[in-house]
Amino acid sequence: MPFKEYAWDRKWNLNWTADHLATEAKLINDLLAQIQNQNIRG
Repeated sequence: MPFKEYAWDRKWNLNWTADHLATEAKLINDLLAQIQNQNIRG
């Protein structure tokens, strides 16, 4: 495939991956916050 197409494809894939990693990081942060809150109360 031409380099330009390859570059756009990579860009799309990386943006998609970054979105998913950001979502996953937020879920993990929320989970850790819940665990810390339970530890403080418990």
